[in-house]
Amino acid sequence: MNRRHSNSKIALFAAGLLSTALAIAQVTTATDIKTEDGQKVTVLSGQPAIPPDGPHPDFARLDMNNDGFVTADEASAYSPLANDFKHVDLNHDGKISKAEYSQWH
Repeated sequence: MNRRHSNSKIALFAAGLLSTALAIAQVTTATDIKTEDGQKVTVLSGQPAIPPDGPHPDFARLDMNNDGFVTADEASAYSPLANDFKHVDLNHDGKISKAEYSQWH
């Protein structure tokens, strides 16, 4: 196999990898660097796309003691809320009101 044909195959493979990376990640930066032998390499960085988690449960379903708030313990029944708890609790009072929950989803 000649060098030109080999380079074409590598370029096609790299293009395929790039399109796959773009499909599964939200690319935030792309940086071009050159290797020691002068080849250009593009380095992509970013976060994976967030998979949909379906409809959020009703606030009343999460507020198990019916006090009008969702505590961290109650939020543990719905992992996306438990993971975001400190960001959803906008006034940082250790509980999530119905208004804070509505703003989140």
